[in-house]
Amino acid sequence: MLESTRKWVVSMLVAVVCVLAASQVKAATVDLLVTSFFAQVEQFNGTTGAHVGRFADGLFRPSSVIQGPGPNNYVFIGDQEGVYRYEKEDGTPLGLFSDTAARVVDIAFGPDGNMYTALAQGATSFIHKWDGSTGAHIGTFATLPFDSLQSIMFGLTDGNLYASGGDFGVVKFDKTTGANLGTFVGVLGSNGIAEGPDGHLYVVYAGDTPRIARYHGTTGAVLNDPYISLSSNPQRITFDAAGNLYVSKFSPNSVEKYNSAGAFQGVFASGNGIDGAIDIAFFFPEPGVLTLLTLGLAGGLMRRSRS
Repeated sequence: MLESTRKWVVSMLVAVVCVLAASQVKAATVDLLVTSFFAQVEQFNGTTGAHVGRFADGLFRPSSVIQGPGPNNYVFIGDQEGVYRYEKEDGTPLGLFSDTAARVVDIAFGPDGNMYTALAQGATSFIHKWDGSTGAHIGTFATLPFDSLQSIMFGLTDGNLYASGGDFGVVKFDKTTGANLGTFVGVLGSNGIAEGPDGHLYVVYAGDTPRIARYHGTTGAVLNDPYISLSSNPQRITFDAAGNLYVSKFSPNSVEKYNSAGAFQGVFASGNGIDGAIDIAFFFPEPGVLTLLTLGLAGGLMRRSRS
């Protein structure tokens, strides 16, 4: 009788703990951050596009935002003077993470966990490598003899670094050495780049024919050009977990949404402090402390019930 009562109590505790854990996971949101060229970063609900509030302010031409790896998943924002770090939950500023001494065009985290920045420095574009934990400068990773570097990313398939720019298309660099592996896409005028859920490369063009083109993720061969025709001033692109595509528009100040087939779904976010939209990024908060504690407690109770 005592043993059966103990098992019943344990099972009820496990049920309560699991409900609490589930409620915490459900409460975790996926939001979209939008950098505004003139000072601030705005936060929008990742499902509805509703304005959540201002995530960061007081910046000088912020042009890149990304959520970093690691246990804390800080948000990193690059502006005219360096890379700044913020708490992901509420945008609490944690100060200057890396003093780049040049305008940060874009930020990417590599497979090695380190941070890479695209910097505009005169007639040459540089990609620098920084310690992903401390922000300390490790060295120059790669250079390009152009001043039009726009965006960088690490390929999910091969792990190599890809850089786009108006004067050179898309160039690929070795993920370890930074050696130039050659032109991946030769079409000039490229702006933002992103790897889609299908493993292919999507490139934004903001010139006389604004559009998004799609290239084979391994060979760089043209798959669709245009994949999506756009109006003026497209900047960067990103994808959500469902495969929808989002593109930022410098003017009008907005973010447009397209489904996985490239069909226009409407303006996802606009106004509410967006002033010259450049970069956009979804960020995924991890389960809260309560969730981790309750999951750990549930695991302990279940182990005990089997002993």
